[in-house]
Amino acid sequence: MRKVIVLMVCGIVFAGAYSAAEEYGRGYIHNSLDVITLEPAWDPIGHAPIGTWFDWRNSGGNNYVSPVENQYTCSTCWTFAALHDLESMIKITEGLGFTDDFSEDAMGDCTLPGGCAYGGTCWKAGAYLSSMGPVLETCQPWTSGTTNCLSCPQQNYRLKKMITIASDSTSIKNALANGPVGCSVDSTGGTIPDFGAYVDGVMVNGSPNVTDHAVLIVGWHEGTADPPDYPYAGNYWICKNSWGTGWGRSGYFFIEYGAGMIGSAAYQYVDWEDSLDSLDKYMEFENENGSGGYFNVSPAATYVYACQRLSPAETGHITEVQWVNLGNNFSWQVRIYDNMSGGTPTGLLGGPYTGSNEPYGGIVYHDIASPVAITGGNDIYVCVQLHSPGGANTFPIEGSDSTYSGNAYWSTTSITGPYAAFPLNRDWDIRVVIDRNLTPQTPTPSIPTATPTSPGPTNTPTVGVPTTGTAGIGILLIVLSALIAVGYLRRS
Repeated sequence: MRKVIVLMVCGIVFAGAYSAAEEYGRGYIHNSLDVITLEPAWDPIGHAPIGTWFDWRNSGGNNYVSPVENQYTCSTCWTFAALHDLESMIKITEGLGFTDDFSEDAMGDCTLPGGCAYGGTCWKAGAYLSSMGPVLETCQPWTSGTTNCLSCPQQNYRLKKMITIASDSTSIKNALANGPVGCSVDSTGGTIPDFGAYVDGVMVNGSPNVTDHAVLIVGWHEGTADPPDYPYAGNYWICKNSWGTGWGRSGYFFIEYGAGMIGSAAYQYVDWEDSLDSLDKYMEFENENGSGGYFNVSPAATYVYACQRLSPAETGHITEVQWVNLGNNFSWQVRIYDNMSGGTPTGLLGGPYTGSNEPYGGIVYHDIASPVAITGGNDIYVCVQLHSPGGANTFPIEGSDSTYSGNAYWSTTSITGPYAAFPLNRDWDIRVVIDRNLTPQTPTPSIPTATPTSPGPTNTPTVGVPTTGTAGIGILLIVLSALIAVGYLRRS
């Protein structure tokens, strides 16, 4: 089933009448994770602009935007922007008969450590949607109280792929041809009037500093005024907020292109499938924090090598590998190993899987044609090699996790190692999907090789970490050669 791209940008927005006694929740946490400037490469689905404006609330006479909701004083703007975007995109792709309202409360409860007082990011929303999928508002209505995670059935819209998009007006307009666009903006002093004081009109640039709120761009206007719906001249975005219909223009606002850093941290949801629960699958990962930064290998590096130890809880077969990447037009390789010995991964269970000319950064996945058998309780090591000719020398890392226990490794030489423990006490954004239904088989490791199939140049890391030597590889090869000589290979 073809899935149409969903673009989101995380930002902050206020709209509606305001008094000193009122306050609205924000909650977008500015993230150090930069995104690469990329252009959308999909074809428009036939919803052409009308004159000098385009609005998904009136595209061909139809409204494809879900109703305005209210986050009240909670720091959960990012959950509303993400799910409002997804709801609209499903309606665009599946038809106006789709009216589901997804639960922001469930997303917040499953990802926030302390309820609605804690903020989030677009990456955290993507991490939730890729591992769990949304649930219905009718099952878990909005509340700022008790945490209630995984108590409702997951709907069949689990995220598989998210791509990053440039924040300039041309890229966002191109993306709007396919659906609403989320974005981030500085809502506290970044615009004139300030978001808290906005009632009507077009916000212009103030003194922007950092983005702190998430909203949804549903259209654009350029040139002369087009009353009654667009009574103001100029080039501005038509945006949806999550502060209820009593704010701004019935929950919406106008803002000049670029004002208050609007359009920062742009991304879009590209591909989704049925929920893991309905497929009797589960996702194995280290934490649910979402990307919280990135690691620079070296200014000259075009290859990045990262390996993540995972501990599957149940026996099954790996059917999908998912990771996060910041480069564009990149090639990749994935290998799944059974063990790590002296900094060298051993016992190849699956791969190498390869791909090239991947046009976007973001959440990327690979479906495994011949699923890899694994045993519950046994560690596995998922290693990823990324190569960007443009020199995108970064690999995203998970947000801070106090329970980190040394599960991440990195190399400056090759996907086959040698690896050293990752120095920043963070996990890589690497995950696997495991199918419980396939008949388990005993994994048969392949013979490891000391020569990588596509090695990158040796790079000088920016973080000083001792590099493990290659003695482990030589010893292993000697042992394996002896075993082969007697016609028997024992699982490492």
